[in-house]
Amino acid sequence: MGPLNVRNKNKARSGRPCRVRGISLIEVIASLVVLGAVLLTVVPMMRWSASQHRSALRQRCAIEAASTALDRLTSAEWELLGRGAKGTEIKPPPDILQSLEGLQLTATVTDEPSPPKSKRVSVEVGWSDQGRIRQLRLTGWVFPVAAGASR
Repeated sequence: MGPLNVRNKNKARSGRPCRVRGISLIEVIASLVVLGAVLLTVVPMMRWSASQHRSALRQRCAIEAASTALDRLTSAEWELLGRGAKGTEIKPPPDILQSLEGLQLTATVTDEPSPPKSKRVSVEVGWSDQGRIRQLRLTGWVFPVAAGASR
């Protein structure tokens, strides 16, 4: 036999050179490290985003509760408005009670001394959100209906 030809040694049965294809162990480990790093940054960000979304939903519920209470109070008759309404606690709708933990809804009606004659109606909402006490206030003004005019 003659000297071994290195070229012939790498040939497959078909006569073409063999090409090794595949992924090495180092490449697999590197890709797992990259995937782990991505997951370590994405998961806390998703958790924070979900927390912010829930907080925004609670705030929207509180605004709706205050807005509904303010609408009810400002649509009341002028003479009835303000009777015993200083710091009066208002009963919120049951569906909002389920959404907001520790909800307190309070209304205050005060007579404004300056002309034109008016009453200021303030509705304050307080609730607990992720261990913090949150509050908001909506204010509206009511004016007496002129004689002969309809509401």
